[in-house]
Amino acid sequence: MTSSTLSIIRVGSQSQTPPSERVTWKHQPLALIKVKEIKTGGQTINCCQFCCQDEKILTGSDNKTLGIWDCHTGLQLQSFLGHRRPVTGCFYHSSLNRIASVSWDMTLRFWDAETARELWNVSHDGLMTTCHLSDDGRLALAGGDDNIVSVWDIASGQRLHQMRGHKSTVMCCQFSPDGNTFGSSSMDRTTRVWDMRILKAKLTLRGHTNAVTSCCFSPDSRHVSTASWDKQVLVWDIAVGTYR
Repeated sequence: MTSSTLSIIRVGSQSQTPPSERVTWKHQPLALIKVKEIKTGGQTINCCQFCCQDEKILTGSDNKTLGIWDCHTGLQLQSFLGHRRPVTGCFYHSSLNRIASVSWDMTLRFWDAETARELWNVSHDGLMTTCHLSDDGRLALAGGDDNIVSVWDIASGQRLHQMRGHKSTVMCCQFSPDGNTFGSSSMDRTTRVWDMRILKAKLTLRGHTNAVTSCCFSPDSRHVSTASWDKQVLVWDIAVGTYR
């Protein structure tokens, strides 16, 4: 998402929306999806995520900051200062109440979501594009244009592993819910599924004809979906390495 406006999408008809809320939704007469907009003062937003019991939204911006916004009032509640170039990726961990962020300043930073205090930061060898935290709160992933996905220990901020194999910029990385694997998508048109127990890629998913920009696991960790500049979303069966 790259925009200076946050859009909150609600699926349902206008009749399902309480009258007190209807005035806050940007509407088209025949639309079934109503969009609530939060103006961000001209900031270009590169990433966003619901956080804090879905009452707030976390954003990362071209203005080098992270922000937390109130979903109801549209007001910015917090600003996280430290990055020296645009923030390209961010992730909120609900159990830890912590935030990870990456930037073109080649750093991964870890924050206390309540105080906006930076807890630690580490450097990579290239521009950073993506980050994710494991469900158990122990590990962080980060990737970028050095074509590497690094695995970090959250408690210490120490790098544990460097996963090599992609031939171009890593656009997205995500742990599976069960924590046994993680996926990484790249401009090399592939998604790799890495086994955390042996620290190797157990699958390389090929099927897209352009850069793969996103990957996401199913709740049972058996499937992964991938999205690409080729205008396709593919759903893969991890057990056999094929898409439907």
